[in-house]
Amino acid sequence: KLNSQWNFWYVSRKMKDHSIPYSERLKKFAIINSVEEFFKYYLYLKSASEIDRNTDISLFKDPYLPLWENCPQSGVLF
Repeated sequence: KLNSQWNFWYVSRKMKDHSIPYSERLKKFAIINSVEEFFKYYLYLKSASEIDRNTDISLFKDPYLPLWENCPQSGVLF
């Protein structure tokens, strides 16, 4: 069990999606509370070279979102 919850996020940066604000395009696709849960999802992710270049996949500590305005001003997230 981890000391904190972590979340995997997905977002598309394709031009057709640019009319929708970035924060509204964010999709949480996994909640991680243990090392086993992390690998349950990580093992099924495509390698970076296989993922579309207009796709972002992020891992952030809960409750942070992968947004500039959501990052703390000082310190490291973990």
